[in-house]
Amino acid sequence: MIVYSPTYPTAHLPGTAVPQGWICEPRRGPEEAVVRLWQNADRLATGLVTQDGRRLKVLYPGRRSSSAGPDFRDCVLSTDSGDIVVGDVEVHVSAGGWRAHGHHVDPNYNGVVLHVVLAPSGRSTMATLESRAEAPVAAISAAQENETVDAEPRRRLDEDRSVSALQEKLDRAGDERFRGKAGGYAMELESGDAEQALYAGIMEALGYSANRRPFAALAASVPMARLRMLRGEPGETRLVAIHAMLVSASGLMSSVSEEDEKKLRGVLKHLPRVEKIAESWRTFRVRPSNHPLRRIEGASVLIDHALDEGFLSIATRTARGRKHRTLITLFTAPPFIGESRAREIVVNVVLPFLYAWGGVARDREMRTASKEIFQGMPGLAGNEITREMKRLLPSGVDARGARRQQGLIHLYKHMRGRRP
Repeated sequence: MIVYSPTYPTAHLPGTAVPQGWICEPRRGPEEAVVRLWQNADRLATGLVTQDGRRLKVLYPGRRSSSAGPDFRDCVLSTDSGDIVVGDVEVHVSAGGWRAHGHHVDPNYNGVVLHVVLAPSGRSTMATLESRAEAPVAAISAAQENETVDAEPRRRLDEDRSVSALQEKLDRAGDERFRGKAGGYAMELESGDAEQALYAGIMEALGYSANRRPFAALAASVPMARLRMLRGEPGETRLVAIHAMLVSASGLMSSVSEEDEKKLRGVLKHLPRVEKIAESWRTFRVRPSNHPLRRIEGASVLIDHALDEGFLSIATRTARGRKHRTLITLFTAPPFIGESRAREIVVNVVLPFLYAWGGVARDREMRTASKEIFQGMPGLAGNEITREMKRLLPSGVDARGARRQQGLIHLYKHMRGRRP
């Protein structure tokens, strides 16, 4: 049995205080030493014993996280009964660090399945989460470093140490992830509007991991059917009208400048009314260039460019040329959406969508073109998962290119017992 422990996103809007427990300072001194010990915990021959007497085997200590929340994500533990527990891990020098840092009232830590400390406390056998659930506390010491065995995840990656075989495995995994995404879109195409589905996928990709749900909600609140009503607007006002509708529905109108708010509210008087989304935006540890308002402005430009012909028509026409550069340019909107984000949109949304569309429309050429473009796409920006997987790979393996990066992500999620 696999037990999943989900995490819960928390909003942090401009002008509000940083919630208790969101510590921005880098780890130093003794706590960094605990971090290093935990990174090798999957090599412990005897595993760990929690303060309440349970024995745990660390199959994978997780990837170190730089975002708000626990120190390690996606840890995999095995219990004495054979259950597999997947979740997050927080590290402190002592058990008292959990409450001292405010983690007991921070929803970002609701996915924690183990609190690892250097110095145990007889009174702290469990860490209480904001959700009222509890995570066991376990102590790890430097003396345990000598009791090591090979790590299970590393064994899985090293089953075939041939560099060429591993690279072929990455290619196959990348293709499998691509087909999986396409399969999801195929289900949407069977029961929905193709143009809306592609638009929603593009909007969700603009949200990165922090704001995917709000951007998806925004696409539902301001659907393409409503945006098409602006086709007749003069060129100099249409972009402003699109932007006004999106900002109004986002609930972020109060965060724009006073001058822009006045302009947008003036335009809204003459536009169809839109409902504000219920989802909350996350801006904590979000770079200014990735702020939701900046991405909304970029989305407005993309929508304006595609409004007359439609995203689907433009994308299919462009993809038939089998040139990834042209397709990337299509989803670039400087200075709001750069080439890096455009590549992410093309790889994770547009190409698998077109592959699915080719199947529904029985357009074999489109399926071939979209897959060929995907397999030849240059690499995307690295993330925590791809960097972690490259660390686990044997030296000499070429993991460059979007196809193999997607393969790294697919293998990572497969190894953790999660769906790709």
